[in-house]
This record gives sequence, C-alpha cells and structure tokens, in this order.
Amino acid sequence: MKNQNKSLQILHQYLGFLQIPSLWINESSNGDSIFHLSKIYSEKEIDLSVRENTLLGKRAELFWSYQIMQNPRYKILHQNIQVHDNKITLGELDFIVHDIENDLIIHIELVCKIYLLEDNPKEEIWVGPNRKDGLKQKSDKLTTKQFPLLHHDLTQDLLSKNNINSKEIEQQLCFKALLFVHKKLYHTSNNYQINENCIIGWWIYFQEFNAKEYRKYRYYIPQKQNWFVDPKNNDTWQSYQEIVKEIKVNHETKNSPLCWLKSDQNEYQKFFIVWW
Repeated sequence: MKNQNKSLQILHQYLGFLQIPSLWINESSNGDSIFHLSKIYSEKEIDLSVRENTLLGKRAELFWSYQIMQNPRYKILHQNIQVHDNKITLGELDFIVHDIENDLIIHIELVCKIYLLEDNPKEEIWVGPNRKDGLKQKSDKLTTKQFPLLHHDLTQDLLSKNNINSKEIEQQLCFKALLFVHKKLYHTSNNYQINENCIIGWWIYFQEFNAKEYRKYRYYIPQKQNWFVDPKNNDTWQSYQEIVKEIKVNHETKNSPLCWLKSDQNEYQKFFIVWW
C-alpha cells in the first residue's frame, strides 16, 4: 500500500473495520450484554482525520466513534472518561451513549482484538499473535475491573457533574475480533464458543512455510495500522524469496507478522507466521 495516499489508506482501514464481526452474538462468555449497531454505514469518502502514528486500537476507537455518529439513533454523550483517585488512574469508560429510540443511556466498552487459536486440540485458548495477551485475560478484566468502574463512588460523582445518574446506565460490550486458526483447522467447523464468522484467516509455523505450495504465490506484510484492510486493495506484492527475508527480520525481534497472500487468480488470504 506504499503508493496510496493517506486519505485512501484511511478509507480502506475504516471500511475494513466495519466488516469485523462481533465475537459474541447475544452475550459474552462472562455474561456481558452485547452491543450491536443496527446498521453498517459504508461510504466512498469519509470525513475522518487520523494521525500517522495512531496505534491500531486507537484507530478502532476512532472508526467506531465515526460509525456510530452516522447513525441518527445514537448520540455520544461522553467518551474516554478517565477516573482518577488523586494522581492514580483507576480506569476509563470508553463511551457513554444515548439510545434515542429507546431513551436509554448506555456505557459501552469497545474492544477490537486479533487472536490466534493455540495449537492445542484439548483446549480453546485464544492468544495475541505474540502471545502477550489473550481472550480470557481480556474478558476477565472487563468483568472484574472495567464494568465495575461505573459503580465506583468517584465515577458516580464525575458523572453526576454531567447530569448523568450512573445507576440508570445500562452497560454493554462491543467486542469485535479477527481470529486465526492453524492452517489444518481452517475451513473446518469445531463448535467454537465464539462467533465463527470472526475466523478470517489461518496461521502456521515458520518451518511450515518452507513447503513447496507456498512458493507460487505473491506476498505482502502490511504495517499494523493496515491490519483491518482487505488485501485486494493492496498495490505492492513481493515474491516468496523476498517475503521470507522480511519474516526472518520480524522473528528476530519475536514479532509474528501478518501476511497477505495473492494467487495468480487474484484470490487473497490473510495469515500469520508465528515466531514461537
């Protein structure tokens, strides 16, 4: 995507974000209520500015905020409300939203994650590409820290100054996820405890990438800010030999790169080659 201007890249990032499914349909594994936007608004142009160094998680927040503002049913009252106890930050409330149609105030925690299924058939363990975080840890943190924060005395005082009664707020979770399973499990149904529509790619070990079948394709390693983007929008591709060199550089720093694959028939796939 090196040859694309910044506004076009942001548009592709935004449209890719819109397509990310919810990890759960009705409620989370810990019983949290799930927030769904009633409609998805996609546009040929968007009026959204994003700084070059904005991290992927923050981009997701900006994209979601922009999306919900296009929906007349909702109005964002507050976002990124930080709760402090003197100089100690207790936590942050992502969004306080007014559901105008139902006259309901909702505290919405937004999560957008990328997880890989551990190569262990006995357990369903989802971890980050570099195994520094995981779904269980994030879910437990939401349940034990982020949602209870609304009921903290300091949070109630903070909201009351804005004429909001925290006791009348409903709490919901918007958890979007892109999931990857090992290549051998891709396109198979395993009754996962999540929305299987989130499984959009696969992962392999570096030694598996030596197989002859991979040498006939073209590849690209996108910057993390472009991980939401549909590979068909990419305009720069490399040979197998070229991409192997980049993968080795990533693995030297214990980084599992996301790769895009393009076939001669213009078919595209997303996959990770893990360092672990």
